[in-house]
Amino acid sequence: MREPGPTDRTAGAVERARQAAMAHFQLLVMLEVVREWTRADAVDLAEAAEQTEAITMGLQRLPSPQIAAEPRMRAQEQILLVLRKLDRLTQLAPLQSRDPAVVGAILEGLRRLRVANETAQQMLERSLPPADGGSALRMPPPA
Repeated sequence: MREPGPTDRTAGAVERARQAAMAHFQLLVMLEVVREWTRADAVDLAEAAEQTEAITMGLQRLPSPQIAAEPRMRAQEQILLVLRKLDRLTQLAPLQSRDPAVVGAILEGLRRLRVANETAQQMLERSLPPADGGSALRMPPPA
């Protein structure tokens, strides 16, 4: 059995980023339909942010071999969905709880998750150059 090489590790890290973004998008969709947000929701957001931060650290430690554009693009597309949903939930947060402490914790969790996903997106753009001549996905400027 051979040891995984740099390309295998890179592809694995990109896939982990995509899968985490998918799971976090599902969490955010569920949050959107809940009427009253609680501290448990803030904890879930903090855990999602921690997971994304860890994945981003893994991306930063990788050598930068060129990989196929498709896996990277799929990860970036999923991260974009998360970032868009975070925009919506940040607007809703003040209306979703009567407890100001919960609202503050939720907003902090949303902020951390946004920063972690933006950083992951930047790492994918910078350290994994597109194999398709430069058509990396970019987050549109906030409205």
